[in-house]
Amino acid sequence: MVDITKAKDLVREIGEEDSISSATLVSRSGMYVAGDVPDGAHTETFVAMAAILLGSAETAATEINEGLDSITVNLKNSRIFIRGATEKTLLVVCANKDMDVDMLDDIVRKHLKGFTDE
Repeated sequence: MVDITKAKDLVREIGEEDSISSATLVSRSGMYVAGDVPDGAHTETFVAMAAILLGSAETAATEINEGLDSITVNLKNSRIFIRGATEKTLLVVCANKDMDVDMLDDIVRKHLKGFTDE
């Protein structure tokens, strides 16, 4: 699994970016690793559903011979962005609805650079 100190640093740094309200590192099996979930969310439910979303999208992409880059869920007032972080983890970032998805992706990629399972 990931180094927990590095995981905490990762989600803290992403969470400090403008227009980002929370960042959470989740195991691909749906277990909480580090970070914050949105206010009012139940941690266990939120992380499990994020893992299910990513896993389902990866399966759908495989069925059509595509690779999955990321998932963006557009809500009424915000957006949830999910990307595989490592082979064993995924990153879930909640941001303001008006934040450009490409900018959000760039921020996430920048912070994930060099982040590994070990």
